Amino acid sequence: MKGFLGFGKNPKQNDLKNNIHFELCGCKSEVLVLEYDKEIGLMDLAIYEHSVSFRNKMSWRQKLRYIWQVIRHNRSYSDQIVLEKNQIQNLKEFLNKCI
Repeated sequence: MKGFLGFGKNPKQNDLKNNIHFELCGCKSEVLVLEYDKEIGLMDLAIYEHSVSFRNKMSWRQKLRYIWQVIRHNRSYSDQIVLEKNQIQNLKEFLNKCI
């Protein structure tokens, strides 16, 4: 069975042919995915939950906090990605390749 987005089990794997780059968050809960479209010169950045994070279900408190943010501020709370130095270097190399 294929892993994340059908690219094997390692979400760090890159698809250079299709200009797709993956970086796993330092906390191992999210995956940053960058996809560059050469034809129109645009990059799509997305953050996906890694399958590991699905093992830990949200508590009632977390669910209520999420709902409160949507009701009160019309948005959910924001998330973050933590990248280590070598991941920043990989990301830099990918972005330089796109320019």
